[in-house]
Amino acid sequence: MTRENVLPERDTISNLQLYERACGQNCCEHGVCHQNYQTNEPICTCSRGYTGQNCNTEFAADGKLEDIMMDTAMSMDSEPDLFSSQTISQATATSSWSRDERSQKEIFNWAMEVMSNGQYPTLKSQASIKFEELQYSTKMYYIRQARSAFEIVCENIAPSQGLELMTQVCHSMKLKTSESKQKDALTETIISAYNKAEDHTTKVQVLSLIVEKYSKSELLSFIQGLTIYKIDAARKYAATHGPGQYVTPPKITRIRLPKQKIHHFIEFISSPCYLQVVGFGSRHLKLSSGLVVKVPKVIRTMIASRLINAYTNYCKENSIIPPCRATQFKIIKACAASQLKSLHGLDNYISDGMDSIDTLKKVVSNLGTNGMITSKVDDLNESLDTLKLHLKNEFQNHLSSESDCNEHCIHLALSEKGCEHVHTTTCQPCSRMYQIKDELQNLMTSNFPDINSKEKEEFEHDISVSTEKIWAWRDHLIRTVNQDSCKKDLLQNLQSHEVLIIADWAMNYIPQTFRETQSEWFGKQGISWHMICALVRKPQSENDSNDEDDKNYDIYSMVHIVEEQKQGWHIVSQIFSSAFKMLKSIHPHLRDVYIRSDNAGCYHALPLLSYLWKFRNDLSLNVKQYNFSEAQSGKDLCDSRTGTCRLHMLNFINEGNDITNGMEMKQALESHGGIRNTYISVVTVASETQPVLYGQIKNLQISKFNNFSFEDEGMIAYKAYGIEGELVKATDMTRISNKLMIFDTNLTIGDPKQPEEKPASKKAIKQNSTFPCFEPDCLLVFKKEDQLITHISIGSWLCIEKEEKAVRFSPKVKEYLIVLFNVGEESGKKPSPYTVSKQMRNETDLQGDRIFSPSEWLSHQQIRSFFGNLCMKKQTVDKSKDKSVKLVKIEDNQEDDEDLQNVLSSLEANEHNTILSEIVSVLTV
Repeated sequence: MTRENVLPERDTISNLQLYERACGQNCCEHGVCHQNYQTNEPICTCSRGYTGQNCNTEFAADGKLEDIMMDTAMSMDSEPDLFSSQTISQATATSSWSRDERSQKEIFNWAMEVMSNGQYPTLKSQASIKFEELQYSTKMYYIRQARSAFEIVCENIAPSQGLELMTQVCHSMKLKTSESKQKDALTETIISAYNKAEDHTTKVQVLSLIVEKYSKSELLSFIQGLTIYKIDAARKYAATHGPGQYVTPPKITRIRLPKQKIHHFIEFISSPCYLQVVGFGSRHLKLSSGLVVKVPKVIRTMIASRLINAYTNYCKENSIIPPCRATQFKIIKACAASQLKSLHGLDNYISDGMDSIDTLKKVVSNLGTNGMITSKVDDLNESLDTLKLHLKNEFQNHLSSESDCNEHCIHLALSEKGCEHVHTTTCQPCSRMYQIKDELQNLMTSNFPDINSKEKEEFEHDISVSTEKIWAWRDHLIRTVNQDSCKKDLLQNLQSHEVLIIADWAMNYIPQTFRETQSEWFGKQGISWHMICALVRKPQSENDSNDEDDKNYDIYSMVHIVEEQKQGWHIVSQIFSSAFKMLKSIHPHLRDVYIRSDNAGCYHALPLLSYLWKFRNDLSLNVKQYNFSEAQSGKDLCDSRTGTCRLHMLNFINEGNDITNGMEMKQALESHGGIRNTYISVVTVASETQPVLYGQIKNLQISKFNNFSFEDEGMIAYKAYGIEGELVKATDMTRISNKLMIFDTNLTIGDPKQPEEKPASKKAIKQNSTFPCFEPDCLLVFKKEDQLITHISIGSWLCIEKEEKAVRFSPKVKEYLIVLFNVGEESGKKPSPYTVSKQMRNETDLQGDRIFSPSEWLSHQQIRSFFGNLCMKKQTVDKSKDKSVKLVKIEDNQEDDEDLQNVLSSLEANEHNTILSEIVSVLTV
């Protein structure tokens, strides 16, 4: 190997300069190449006496070795510093490649060779194991080598005084060893004191004496049970206070708050604007004295930090010194209250009714600021709060079909003919509800000089709309209780050969994958799936023969997964047919079936009822009745089973699987043995065509009726459960259902997989041998847990919605909304119904007068519905321009639009219910 020579300046070094070069392969392992600076002739010298004749570099010259070594020795004697620092550093800088290729032993031998002029015996090996484990002869060899090296090093450091320097070094090392032993003894004493210390502070204080003298690893090996945290704490203590310094702990004094301050703060956080009383339930407040106080359950409408900020600002404005924030947090924590949270999917009419009561309270508050007597304001607010709690918790529990109170009689409220029994009692909260409306309307006729005409119109409008919504809430509760009584009666009288099924479409399942990108996450199309829950009476066990009220049922679930198909009545009819067949295979003794569902368009439709009546005796089970509940009611059992299925599918996805279509959804629901008593089927649709009815039935508005019984004489339709039934003759039913077929060949339903038998859950340990119902309004208490589970599954409490009254918009309102809709379509920025609803109140003309009167103001629901109708009309116009659209003519040139008929029937039913409500209101006043 060769490289260029980098020559130093001539005036800074001697004439002879050494440069390292690697020897060739023929040279010994200790070979070093040198170069004469004056002649540029390379010379190779070796520690064992070989010359350039044995090297493979062609750099050596005969007769030069001795002269070079003599000159080198003279240079070392005359200028030792030059050789040791400058010369060697130059050589090191120019030949680092050579050093990197040599071992540590070779470097050591070379250095000792140079310092000793070849007198130091070559080190043959190095110790690779612990010195204590070496053999005696090997130890003595290394001691001799080290002694010789020390002597040479000392002689080079102090010429002619090397022996004396070596003696001083050995003496210094003995003193250091002795001092180290003394420190070890002190360390042992400190460690002993550390182990005897009991509290954490003392341990840290003692450890700070030695924590800076040892590393963490050494301290951990010295003291058993020591942690890194304690070492860091001791070092912080030593840096802050000094090693081992005693620090007097600060004296903590507690200031006792006066009772007046505590009471003032509690009164502030308990004000009605921050605290709402719940109509049911209670909590227990434990005092410091050990006394437990039972307090009503309340809801706090503001979080603790904001509540404290409000109190602090209040104290600043009134020059009050409040307690510290920590104390305020402790008081709030001690005052038991629930935190108000946002909710979703609430019943529309219950929510509107509660909002209406809040609106009336705001109107009363505004009237109070404009001159109304304070006592009158307090009385009205108290009456509104009482009314809210009454409708929310008590009213539906007092309703009965034959109540002595006219406000609580269901037959009086729902029947146009009234009831036959006499009403002898009245309900004070219900009577107060009618009085509030009259009082508020009379107040608006009073003279309030501070209220202008625009504000007065708003107040009158709010009073009118809010009272209507409260009345709607009341009527809604009456219909709820009446329709729920149908389910209760069916279950109480259910025979062993009968089955009750509850049907509902679950919310579309959004496809999911185990690892999902953003592009896959957006724009998904949900998968429709239908849930049917069947309740079958099972034989009573011998152990429960003495319990007369023990009603045991087997609950079966049938899930039908439908992809790319509209949720119409036709597919529902085929799902019912499949479910009947499945139940018959599970329990061959079943004969009759009762159906219950909500009043969605796919259920509450004349074609479906006609199909069930026509084939009531041809299906696997005989259809006896079809009973409808109102929206958001009667399907609690289906919702609970749907939640179980969703959790099962989520666990399937978390195991690394995907659910992107109906078959994968079925695979997920049947994984790990499936769900107990749940059967999964996939519905395949080859064509979307469905049969239609042959004409209509005159004077029959299907949306007005909620209960149907199928008889040989025809179909009996009831406006409400047990109230005013009308017979639809068999001839009419046969005529309109002439084109209906029992099975559709374009629709295939796959066979379900039999779920594995799983053991039922163990019974919980009985406490006081009673199991109360979890529902706050329910007062039932059960002896067994199974009875409670069955009671919850059946559901004795339900919440229903009410249909709203159809309102015709004025041409001015329609024109205003159409302009906003068209502008939104053109610009792409569609108006929000909430914004438009508020904007209508403030629209004025050039003279500053209102454009719309209060009677023309619309709610956001009405505006959303109107925009939806405009959007549907726009889509219909676009489709009519497409030549591929085929127009179907109905016989006798009559339109047979099912959706249109349902809408018209719904509007007529709304008007009918409104008239009925007005009659009831007049009778009950």
